[in-house]
Amino acid sequence: MRLPARGPSFDGMNDNGLLRIGAAAAVAGAIAQLIATVVEPDWGGDPAKAARVVAANGFWTGGRLLDLIGALLTVGGLTVIGRTLYDGPGGEWARLGQPFLVLMGALGASAVAVGASLQHLAHTWVGAAAPAARHAYLANFDATARVTENLFFCAFLALGLYLATLAAGILIGRGYARSIGWTGAVSAVLMLAGNLLELVIDAAFVAVLAGFVLFLGTQIALGVSMWRSAREPRLRPLREPSTVAVATGETWSTRRPK
Repeated sequence: MRLPARGPSFDGMNDNGLLRIGAAAAVAGAIAQLIATVVEPDWGGDPAKAARVVAANGFWTGGRLLDLIGALLTVGGLTVIGRTLYDGPGGEWARLGQPFLVLMGALGASAVAVGASLQHLAHTWVGAAAPAARHAYLANFDATARVTENLFFCAFLALGLYLATLAAGILIGRGYARSIGWTGAVSAVLMLAGNLLELVIDAAFVAVLAGFVLFLGTQIALGVSMWRSAREPRLRPLREPSTVAVATGETWSTRRPK
């Protein structure tokens, strides 16, 4: 994925510092979410089998914490990235997508928090002696798992809508490489289509997962591009020609950096 030589920037006190913080947050958030996704065990399917898998996992709580940190860093980093688009072409699309980003963060954090309680329920079910108690704990585990899945479903929908608007802002604007915008657009299509098709076809989750991986790649590319923008001298857009007078009475047309 090609990155532009110069990324966008915006005016404001300590803007370069904010660009660096946002870029670091975006990259770190993507990496944290990728690690959390890779280390999470496959606990879908039969509730009893899922409960055993969750109970035996030694990094369940740590993985949920890593996922939560990644989600918070992602929202912060992408908020700064979106702000760099506001004042240029495509800025309205970036503003339109911001509520979806906030909604995605809220739903994703809620899903992670609810999912963190699954291991406690799984341990209680495994250790319960009475058959009636085991049945009740397994039912609670299954119900909590379904709530977690529903929250993630809504979070992926919000993320897909956000990516669609972000991709439009990038493709219309000139601050980031168009390849980043197209990657984000493909990610949005895969995530939205796969998420909805998953209601009738379980295998459609593969499309959601592929879209999520492309989203993380898009996020990292945007963070790297914005970091480069913070490191390099900023070139501001040229103003309209102005006429400059000198002591000799001569005049000439100039273009001055903003």
